[in-house]
Amino acid sequence: MEKIQKMISEAWALFDDEKYEDARKLYHNCYETMSKDNLETESSILMGLIYVEAFSKNYELARNYAKKLISITLNEDDRHIYLHQLGMVERMAENYETALAIFADEESIIKTAFPNGYDKLSANMYEQGYINYKIGKFSVAKELMETAVILAEQSDDPICKACAYRGMGETLSSLDFGDKAKTYYAKAIEEFRQAGDMKGAQEVEEIMK
Repeated sequence: MEKIQKMISEAWALFDDEKYEDARKLYHNCYETMSKDNLETESSILMGLIYVEAFSKNYELARNYAKKLISITLNEDDRHIYLHQLGMVERMAENYETALAIFADEESIIKTAFPNGYDKLSANMYEQGYINYKIGKFSVAKELMETAVILAEQSDDPICKACAYRGMGETLSSLDFGDKAKTYYAKAIEEFRQAGDMKGAQEVEEIMK
């Protein structure tokens, strides 16, 4: 068990370094060697493969992995997470209406099962806001991003805050609120750094340039 968890961690590190083919091979190796009745380990591997295939633009594979996770889930907490991943895949594939419908389903689960799940709902609002931003509905995106920021600030999760601030900055930029956008970008950089996510901070710095 300890060996397979180490392999999963190594595969994620490879993905994080954008070595997608190496990460894919290691995840498949994990799948072949894991205990077949270990749902937790299988879920971790499938989650990793969703990211690898989505970022490799193999959206059909990523979609299938996400749907498999949804089909084997045993509780609402996991179900909302896996729906979020499926929504992410559809958003990356530019199937925006499908993605919005999935995130609406996730939103319903969160509000019912996690009334104080500020980080969960903030991430959901961010995704819905970002999709509306991508399809040019900037005023709708702004309202959703404002909600994402309010919810994120009620959480203790710096990554949640960083993503909400970044999304708010991008949306305000599209509406020509340049100075306000810079303020949110600066907040995003600070939160990414606090979380130790130097890559996230650097990406926002590049946007600001």
